[in-house]
Amino acid sequence: MAAAQVRRAAPVQILKQLRERLMALRMPTRDSHPRHQTLFGAIAWSYDLLSAPEQHLFRVLSVFVDGCTLEAIAAVLGSGLTHDRPLQQTVFMQLEALVDKHLVRQTTQAGEVRYTMLAPIHAYAYEQLQAYGELEDVRQRHALSFADWAEGIELRLQGAEQLVWLERLEYEHNNLRAAVEWAQQHDTVPGLRLASALWDFWVARGHHHEWLRRVQDLLACTVPQPSPAYLLARVQGLNTAGFLLWLHGQPAEARPLLEAARSMSEAAAFTPALARASFYLGLVSMSDGHATEAQTLLEQSLAHWQTLGDRFGCGWALIVLGDITIEQGDVAGAHALYEDACVLLRALGNRNLLAYALRRLATIALRQSNDAHAIVCCQESLVLNVAVGDKRGIAGSLIGLAAITAIRGQWASVARLLGAVAALLERVATALLPADQADFDHTLEATRTHLSPPLFAAMWEAGRALTLTQAMATALTDDPDSG
Repeated sequence: MAAAQVRRAAPVQILKQLRERLMALRMPTRDSHPRHQTLFGAIAWSYDLLSAPEQHLFRVLSVFVDGCTLEAIAAVLGSGLTHDRPLQQTVFMQLEALVDKHLVRQTTQAGEVRYTMLAPIHAYAYEQLQAYGELEDVRQRHALSFADWAEGIELRLQGAEQLVWLERLEYEHNNLRAAVEWAQQHDTVPGLRLASALWDFWVARGHHHEWLRRVQDLLACTVPQPSPAYLLARVQGLNTAGFLLWLHGQPAEARPLLEAARSMSEAAAFTPALARASFYLGLVSMSDGHATEAQTLLEQSLAHWQTLGDRFGCGWALIVLGDITIEQGDVAGAHALYEDACVLLRALGNRNLLAYALRRLATIALRQSNDAHAIVCCQESLVLNVAVGDKRGIAGSLIGLAAITAIRGQWASVARLLGAVAALLERVATALLPADQADFDHTLEATRTHLSPPLFAAMWEAGRALTLTQAMATALTDDPDSG
């Protein structure tokens, strides 16, 4: 229950609750348990026995929420010098002393050693940080270091290390929230940098609703004298907010943000941001039904990404150009674009974009009556999306497998699968990508024409009742269905 409450509460709320509990321990009532009456004194006594550097480290550790790594601690202490080995060695020795004295706990999560504090100890350390007048300086260092860290791992989220970093980000999520909450109150630049660099994490792991709101809040903050760093961060924030709005089915709201980002990027020669703004505007134009405009924007973004040597961006642009091409009736041209994207993304080690490209190749294979190749593509897509933890992608893969099942005439199974997809999307509060939605709608319409209303309703509800694991097992079975 406590873990669930931590996930729901904002970091500032968590710290407030811990401080309130600490005050209760400091002012025990006559009816308080004797253990509570002595706990505060025990923490204070242990703290007083520390050396001055150990006391400082103890106080600094309280700025982290849900623990931290040695690298993160060194970054806060060393103003972002995360690779300062002598500093890390010194900090490591001090941490070992705190662990030996039971003031800090050491755990291993997602392949990394993390340091945490029990709630009463964390609250006491936070109070000492305030008492020494260090709180604001350390919180600023915390925010800046996590902004630097986020930008440093952005490319790793797009390549072969993607799974490792997605897991590590889950453990740092409350630290990321705390950093952005400080930024919203004091300096939006690190907040916009952090939120924009980790867009792939927000999308892949279903955090995009929360982080759209956070980026919008940062963009709404008034900045009296914008610096060049702020202008770049704002462009990145506009791009991120625009993309997430498009992803949520709000292209009209996304367009003005992306047009502003594109204009600012052109004026300041921010080529990476310009490529992204052009690409996102291409997505918006596709949603608005302006295929020619979309193609022009996407080709511009592809050219920029080719100049920058950005394989991830090039792969993404090729995929969406393939979506336009297939809508224009050029199946062979679309197939070539999807295949080119797959080559780039396989070489890069990316999973979720590759999974989408494979689903599009499966659609073409079905059009060409190549069921065997369609199955291979959809199954690989499903495996990749499961590895990433991308529920939207999993739903898209299940739709592809449902379409294959429909070709085989197993319509009751199709209805059950589509019901499972609908339930999954409701549970994770997300929508399908446009091409996946079109496949869903087409397959659903065909299923309704092949089943009687009572049988369709029964199988649909049976699918909605399936767990995700059961739905995937249903999709992967080759047994013919009696319906």
